[in-house]
Amino acid sequence: MTMKPEHSNLSEGESCAVVRLAGNEIVAVDRCSCGTLRVHLGALTLRINAEGLQAIMQTLNEALIANASLKATTQSALAAAALGMGKSPRGQS
Repeated sequence: MTMKPEHSNLSEGESCAVVRLAGNEIVAVDRCSCGTLRVHLGALTLRINAEGLQAIMQTLNEALIANASLKATTQSALAAAALGMGKSPRGQS
């Protein structure tokens, strides 16, 4: 049985050398000798070039910033509502 190379630019029997660039309990990033980056997230592996990974990182960062802003707004609204709960309606004592 002959093994197919993982990437079409590799000759028969050749395989990528993989180096771990970064990782933690949630995500890991490897680099193949062919230049492809592999982003591992649980059972999902995304094979992507550096420009694609940069675009994903920028979008995720924008989402984190928007989420933090929304969270702060929501917490402020909840705090204001909580302060107003102890007050009696106007005209009543």
